[in-house]
Amino acid sequence: LTDLQQRELFDLFTNLELKVIETTPEDHDRKMARSQVLIHLIGRALSAFNLEDQEISTPDYESILRISQVVNSSTWQLFLDMQTCNPYAKSVRSFLLDSLTRLDESIEREGFAGAPDAPVK
Repeated sequence: LTDLQQRELFDLFTNLELKVIETTPEDHDRKMARSQVLIHLIGRALSAFNLEDQEISTPDYESILRISQVVNSSTWQLFLDMQTCNPYAKSVRSFLLDSLTRLDESIEREGFAGAPDAPVK
C-alpha cells in the first residue's frame, strides 16, 4: 500500500470507531498465538467435558463455560487455520501441554492421591 492508501484506510477504520494498532506481522502473529490460538485450543479441549450450566457453580466455571461455548461455535476449519497458519501456534500448543504435565507432576509429587481417572460427570 502507498502512504496515501494507508492513511485512507486508517481514517476509514477510525471513523468506524475501530482501534487501529500498528505492528509488524511477526508481533501480530506472536500476540495472536497467545490470545487466540491458546484460547481456542483450550476451548476445543474443554468440549470433551461436555460442560453445561449447573446449579452449583463458580464465576470461574461460568467464564470457562462461556469460552468453550464461543470457541466451539466457530467452524473446525477456522480452528485448524489458527492452529496451522500462525507460525507461533505449535510452540504455544507445546508450551501449554508441557505446563499441564508439569502441573500434574507437581500435584502428584506433593501427595495428591486418589484422583479420578476421568472427569466427574
